[in-house]
Amino acid sequence: ARFLYVSILRLKGLWTKSAQYLSSRADFMPTAYVRELKKLQDEAPATAWEDVTKQLLLSRGGVVNLEEHLTDIEHVPLASASIGQVHVARLKSTGEKVVIKVQHPSSHTLMTDDFWSLKVIARIVAWMDPEYVFFEILMNEWAKEARKELDFLSEASNLIAANKAIDALFVNNNNSDSKTGILYTNNTLQSQSSSSSTTTSTTSSNSVPFRVEVPMPIMSLTSRNVLVM
Repeated sequence: ARFLYVSILRLKGLWTKSAQYLSSRADFMPTAYVRELKKLQDEAPATAWEDVTKQLLLSRGGVVNLEEHLTDIEHVPLASASIGQVHVARLKSTGEKVVIKVQHPSSHTLMTDDFWSLKVIARIVAWMDPEYVFFEILMNEWAKEARKELDFLSEASNLIAANKAIDALFVNNNNSDSKTGILYTNNTLQSQSSSSSTTTSTTSSNSVPFRVEVPMPIMSLTSRNVLVM
């Protein structure tokens, strides 16, 4: 298990993404493998701060320099996974606490190359045994969905849609704001602003046994490789 973990750290890309999935399948994966591979959920090797700075400068095609809009950026990432890593910062304009999700510079190239290799392997397997022709179709669909994860604008749109969908479930909640996220606890929906200590709650009879915070992205500072929320 340790050898597999170290090997995936070296290969990166799609292999890290696959390992993340396997680490969530304790129903058939041996415990030792789950224990090692789950580290890749948020403890993958981080990108050096110098490279993160370049990503911030290149955000939105170089039109927006995020460092001009953010302050107190923590150089040590809060977490790092297969595609990107997260840093804590504050908005200069309001002092609001935000997180910056920055894509690893090599993510797009590694994922694209790995899927191309898998596609070739799938085609060879299908040629050798036509019974497995579906494998290439499966790889194509997987690659199409994985590319969406490399586009943070798509993720930002999904976050906005999720906020609207959850907010629509609570007709009495009049505190929705495009600048605030939604915190959904056991039986309470809360509209929160990170810059304010005020929290307004709306109670629901539909209790769920978990706590979920859905952040609201700041679209003016978000690009395909940097997400601020």
